[in-house]
Amino acid sequence: MADSANNPILDGFTQSLMNLFDATLKQIPMIHRNHAVTLEEHKAIYEALEKRSPVDAFASMYRHLSNTRAKILKKLEDSGTET
Repeated sequence: MADSANNPILDGFTQSLMNLFDATLKQIPMIHRNHAVTLEEHKAIYEALEKRSPVDAFASMYRHLSNTRAKILKKLEDSGTET
C-alpha cells in the first residue's frame, strides 16, 4: 500500500518499520511463536482499522505489541541477558 502512494516520506517510514520488524522477528525463538495467536491479533487490528475505530485499533495494536515485547523479554530472560 505504501509503495502505491508514490510518497518518498511514507516509503522511508515504511522501510524503517520493515527493518525493525525483521530485527524484532529474529529476537523471537520459534518456540515462543504462536502463528494462530499472531493471526488473530493482526485480524483484530485490521478489523478495527476497517471499521475506522481509533480506540479499537489502538487497543488491538497495543495488545499485539505487548505480546511481542513479552516474547522478546522471555528470550532475554531465558538467555540470561535480562536488562
